Amino acid sequence: MPSATLPKRPKPFFIVHPIEGVVSLLEEFTSNLPFNVYGFQYTKDVPDDSIRSKKGDADECDAFAYYITLIKNVDYLEYSKLQEEFKALPDFNSRLELCAQKLKDYSESEEDLKAAIVAFYKKLIAIDRYKASAIFEGKVVLFKTEESSLVIESDYGLKKICKHSPEIHSFSTTHQDIIKGQVAKEIADKIIKL
Repeated sequence: MPSATLPKRPKPFFIVHPIEGVVSLLEEFTSNLPFNVYGFQYTKDVPDDSIRSKKGDADECDAFAYYITLIKNVDYLEYSKLQEEFKALPDFNSRLELCAQKLKDYSESEEDLKAAIVAFYKKLIAIDRYKASAIFEGKVVLFKTEESSLVIESDYGLKKICKHSPEIHSFSTTHQDIIKGQVAKEIADKIIKL
């Protein structure tokens, strides 16, 4: 990944892709870091077959309808109709087919589109179900936006899985923009000082 001018003996810096699974979204951010940056990219080969939905089919329908509204910017009435259309289908694969069909004009490959939908869905399930198996004893630093549409703890629940309270830095920006521009530079500067 791109990085700033490297010192004579640069430290490695490992970064995991954002939820979209695309590590290249972090390039603007990593270009501010004077480290050898290694980015982990999500691929179809990443094991995720242990993920099971615990919420049932209705939430699956919400997710499929939501994916389409994100891309097509449809209104709430169309969202509700889409949701009902998905609920009428018997299983996940049928819903996946319908979702890919409705979005075919927004992607070059229907198979890539299906893979992206499944990967994103599985990541959401994994996040929802994750339970730490041990307490982390090292230093934890959280960089986050000040505002969130989710009702969650200010430290995203990290204090429950960390021996020490996490150091929290909040920024007045969006989740998409926290890795861009001046905010990305500010975060990189804080990381360099760690």
